[in-house]
Amino acid sequence: MPIDMEVSDNLIETEYAVRGKVPAYAEEIKDELAKQGINLIKCNIGNPQAFDQQPISWYREIQSLVMNPDLIDRLGDVSEFNMEVLKIINKGLNGKGLGPYSESKGHAFFREGIANFIDKRDVGLEKEIGSLDEYIMRDDFVLPENFVRANPENIFMTNGASAGVYQILAQIINKRNDGVMIPIPQYPLYSASITELGGEVVGYYPDPKKGWIPTREDLEKSLAQAKTDNIEVKAIALINPGNPTGANLSKEALEEFVDFAEDHKLMILTDEVYQDNMYGSDTFHSLAKIVGNRDATLVSYHSTSKGFIGQCGDRGGYFEIRNPPELTNKTNENNESFMSLLNKKANMSLCPNTPAQLLTYLMTNPPSIGTPEREQYDNEAQSILQSLERKANMFDDAFSQMKGVEVFGKSGALYKFPQIDLPKGKKDEDYSMHLVEKSGFVTVPGSGFWLPGHVRFAILPSEKQLEEAFPKLIKASNQYMDKHSLAR
Repeated sequence: MPIDMEVSDNLIETEYAVRGKVPAYAEEIKDELAKQGINLIKCNIGNPQAFDQQPISWYREIQSLVMNPDLIDRLGDVSEFNMEVLKIINKGLNGKGLGPYSESKGHAFFREGIANFIDKRDVGLEKEIGSLDEYIMRDDFVLPENFVRANPENIFMTNGASAGVYQILAQIINKRNDGVMIPIPQYPLYSASITELGGEVVGYYPDPKKGWIPTREDLEKSLAQAKTDNIEVKAIALINPGNPTGANLSKEALEEFVDFAEDHKLMILTDEVYQDNMYGSDTFHSLAKIVGNRDATLVSYHSTSKGFIGQCGDRGGYFEIRNPPELTNKTNENNESFMSLLNKKANMSLCPNTPAQLLTYLMTNPPSIGTPEREQYDNEAQSILQSLERKANMFDDAFSQMKGVEVFGKSGALYKFPQIDLPKGKKDEDYSMHLVEKSGFVTVPGSGFWLPGHVRFAILPSEKQLEEAFPKLIKASNQYMDKHSLAR
């Protein structure tokens, strides 16, 4: 007989819809669907290489050679540029490779490379060769007035951005009425983590008809309600570009967001893992650049899982913290600081996985411009991004042929989040189940993002696969609407 045990009520209450009921149901019936000539199209999760997206060749080449240096002699055709990269990495790892533990927050050499990436990105030099220091020495180069450099000691490499989000939330949620503001619709990682940690989710509600861009009025309204409910809001999260909405915030909207957080002394958690998933003429603005030399406390996240890289299984990522808060705990007899606690937590985990640390370093330090490796790298990256943009447009065209379906905002990130004018008495989960049964499309109901009446599609299946499957999707959606229209 197994033992009896009472476990965490918080974990029991936690939900993660991206891998929830609809995907589980799809797996249950996939064999039956296959007999009908319907294949599952798993648009429920942003997992690019599970579809046809190919890895970036240069990343795989360098990863392979660092992991197994014997290949250099066996292959005999490693390029001069790649040999130089391998020497730099080997020196940075003190000749020990990736086998040993690194420093708890990641190899110092990798973190220095990430800091240089952040600096160059935020002064507009991300495509240039060399470090920011080389440009500062030039007489004709002037740093932006409010620019603040990234500090490698304030960068923590993590097993994916998700681990970093959880780490910060675990550190700031201390009491049952501690709250974190998150956008609704929200990525379930945030609500699930806050719930598991025993905190309170405080939603703020961007207007879809305004492109899902939060306004100061939206934020003030949610904060005021939280105070009425006796919730002590400690932080505010932002996903930019958005998941699930794909929204990309303008510089002006981000400045207003920072003003709000600074005025109310809230820590900002900014999830920027989709910063390369900008389509059309949109420009990404990092919050580190917006914050500059202001006093706002900021934690920024990035990952190797999205963008044009899509190596989700590697679990590479990092976060950077600026202006860490002062601790007010009465029990802090050892005079711990916020940073010393972050280091303590990192020490408890020993270190992030080192192959993913390498990939994160490569993501932030691509091949030098003018090399054949860079030409191939750029061609592969642009091919992926251009295909994603075409697929986003293909989804928009399909939605335009579906009754009661409307999508708001610009295309960004890896998702579409259309609004569904559901028949009376029907839920978005019912609609999503129907799409699985009749078209094979596996989606996430909007209720899983805390905004019913919507459905999230990841735009990752191949263009050929979508061309073949969209007629089934359009037919399935319209059949559902027609069948239940009398109930309206």
